[in-house]
Amino acid sequence: MANPAPFTRYSQQRKIDPTQGDRLADGLLNDDDRIEIGPTQLAYKEWEQAGLILPDLLAMREYRWRRLTQHIVDRGYGGLLLFDPLNIRYATDSTNMQLWNTHNPFRAVLLCADGYMVIWDYKNSPFLSEFNPLVK
Repeated sequence: MANPAPFTRYSQQRKIDPTQGDRLADGLLNDDDRIEIGPTQLAYKEWEQAGLILPDLLAMREYRWRRLTQHIVDRGYGGLLLFDPLNIRYATDSTNMQLWNTHNPFRAVLLCADGYMVIWDYKNSPFLSEFNPLVK
């Protein structure tokens, strides 16, 4: 009778597969931290089976940033101040905090005509947008 495989605790299992390279198909780091968007490995497999092509998130963020900046310049404004959670999500690709923001608005984004973008967010929650190099 063969011995069953020893029990492996979750904490001892690899969470990051080093054979996948340093970037995923969508251009983000292969750190198994999908707070940016959230698809799981199951979703990636289903999309691949369906023949769907993954978006390049870095290019998408760059496109949105350039588009917004160009509209600011075209109108002769010094900048754009965003308070609406959906506008913040579009401009920064940061985590959607609509529900948290419903009662007490706490987030804002300033996009200057020179392209400099800053987000005001929870003091102890830099993970909400630190993954995006366009946000300072």
